Amino acid sequence: MLYVHSHSPIERKIAQQLAHIEAITEIDIFNLSVLGQYEPTFETASDSILLYSFQRLSHFKYIHSFINECNAVDELIEMAKTKGIQKIILLTYPGAYFNSSNLFLQHRGIIEQKFHSSGIACLMLNVQAILDEMSGESSYHQLFFDESEGQYIIPKKSNQLVYSIDLSILIDVIESGIFLDISGKYDVFNQVHSLSSFLQLNAKTVTRMAPLYLYFKSYIGHYLTPTMMELFLLPVIPMYAFRTEKHFELNLFDALQSDEVRVQENVFYEIKLAHQQHHVTYHSIPSFH
Repeated sequence: MLYVHSHSPIERKIAQQLAHIEAITEIDIFNLSVLGQYEPTFETASDSILLYSFQRLSHFKYIHSFINECNAVDELIEMAKTKGIQKIILLTYPGAYFNSSNLFLQHRGIIEQKFHSSGIACLMLNVQAILDEMSGESSYHQLFFDESEGQYIIPKKSNQLVYSIDLSILIDVIESGIFLDISGKYDVFNQVHSLSSFLQLNAKTVTRMAPLYLYFKSYIGHYLTPTMMELFLLPVIPMYAFRTEKHFELNLFDALQSDEVRVQENVFYEIKLAHQQHHVTYHSIPSFH
């Protein structure tokens, strides 16, 4: 399998775990020149698969950073066609839409369109956050962790829920996607937390600060960019796992067996988020006892 990614720490962990199951070739999305040397043997089903992800969220700072990925993806798609790739598995982001008001979500929607219009079968996995339960490290670490302060810093008014997927379960989903004749877009998660409690899984302190102050820090380059910060101030986009479980024949919630966290499937909850003027209905929200 060909795995092209942005070489973030969590993506390297994905590659390491996949390597125990499949023979994989890793390539940096911004170093596609080495792709010319890649020659799939097509001896196994995974040889015709391209897995693509971009989890280095801290990369997106200026317009050119979005344009650079778009150009690289165009090049990747053309190379994938010449290499005989038959299926693309894309890790995308919930809410990605080419006409979104948020630049990051708009960009991810454009990336989706590029892969979808490539003529190659495409399986898109909506993944908001990835958590390595063994180490506590997540795909959000680089976004919010302040090295000088030794803590996570988040907007005070952020009511964002985080739909996270454990790394080992994500590997199971990707593995199923290789062998099942499935395309389309699927939500992938097995836990739901507030942003603060999700970051605290890494045993780090979380400090809330006023959004206006963080906007100022952002504009002088001392915090995540405004478009990424706004992502966590927008209304929650609900995710639904029952369709994924059905089509992939997986139980995403097997790991949630503790007394504190139990998933009640096929039960709908109405949650009114503080500081928001609307109600959002969720499916498969964990109850905390």
